Amino acid sequence: MKKLSIIFFVINLSTSLLLSQVPQKMSYQAVVRNTSGNPIVNTMVGIKISILQESASGTTIYAETQTPTSNQNGLISIEIGSGSPVVGTFSVINWQTGVFFIKTEIDLLGGSNYTITSTTQLLSVPYSIYSKTSGSLPCYTQAERDLLVPSEGIVVFNKTSKKPNYYDGTIWRNYDNTITTINLTTTGLSSVTSFSADCGGTIISDGGSTITTKGVCWSTSSNPTINLATRTTEINDSKTFTSLLTGLSGNTTYYVRAYATNSAGTDYGNEIVFTTPISSSIGDVFKGGKIAYFLQTGDSGYDPNIRHGLIIGNRNLTSTGWGCDNTTLIGTTLTTLGSGLSNTNSIILNSCSQGAAYYCANLVQGGYNDWFLPSVDELKKISTNYVVLNLGNNNSWSSTEKDANNAWYVNFMNGQQYSWGKEGTFYTYPIRTF
Repeated sequence: MKKLSIIFFVINLSTSLLLSQVPQKMSYQAVVRNTSGNPIVNTMVGIKISILQESASGTTIYAETQTPTSNQNGLISIEIGSGSPVVGTFSVINWQTGVFFIKTEIDLLGGSNYTITSTTQLLSVPYSIYSKTSGSLPCYTQAERDLLVPSEGIVVFNKTSKKPNYYDGTIWRNYDNTITTINLTTTGLSSVTSFSADCGGTIISDGGSTITTKGVCWSTSSNPTINLATRTTEINDSKTFTSLLTGLSGNTTYYVRAYATNSAGTDYGNEIVFTTPISSSIGDVFKGGKIAYFLQTGDSGYDPNIRHGLIIGNRNLTSTGWGCDNTTLIGTTLTTLGSGLSNTNSIILNSCSQGAAYYCANLVQGGYNDWFLPSVDELKKISTNYVVLNLGNNNSWSSTEKDANNAWYVNFMNGQQYSWGKEGTFYTYPIRTF
């Protein structure tokens, strides 16, 4: 005979008695599989269920036998308390005392020659039985409950989730053995424009189960959910996160909530309501600098549904050379829009710790650290708005190399590029993208 494995399901409570009486049965399900992982289907099996007290090898306070038949998926379903008693009486078990385990023994042939044995802790005190004998429970919000110093087995009513919770010695669980709800808040609305905004969340309690998905969702109607396309998904492990809301319209009211999902489901933070400005323009203060250019049709990275562009930061206070090595040909820098970041990285990799590219790459301005030295074409795009940006007749190094000894700079007033020796000095304007 092949050895079998048993996969157990959550135990739930059920009763066929009158509502005024104490429930006398517990629903129990298990999937029986062979060693190849295939379910044993449509087969009558013999099963013996024992309730043990205190440990997996503790005293048997109740035992019964049954002969259920597995379904087409290998699932057997029984009600503990309705079988043929072998030891004790189910209805007199005092669930308030001690820790309980369920021992399951199975005979594939439907008899009592039990060869497959498994024992698992009954983590959930049968609450509907317990509550009939112990009276009312102390009530707490989830935040108040999380401040308790609980002992194993304590039961409280969670006013946030509207469910009784018990402490299993490690985490809080609902009485039906599911994980308790996630407690989180929606936080940090900022950088609101007519087309985007930043918002995030803080997870206060993960409900005792790993967070699998988190982010924010938003809508022009109250109580947005993850069923909407307008949501973000954050992959970092931090309990505090920030998300970018995109595709917004001007002069529109939006509702946003943080969300988080674990094995028990999805929970939401408080709702934040905000209204976007009528429009956003070149020169508006935004994310560490000023909006310097909006991508147009034909530009690399242009998206008609999500507005993107360039942000210009404050120039450095001291003019610097392009890089410290004035004779090395890097050979990989480009002139095109969208190449400034890769150019900057190439210069840092092949040059040394000074100069215009190094200044931009190590700059922290306005709380942002992803600045870079713009390419020639990026500077030319920005120069079309030099009056609004108050850039004047200034020159700025680009990250585009001409040859081993020279690099390009751009004059903002006329938008033209010129070459200059890498050892020459100019002020530098860092940029970042949005």
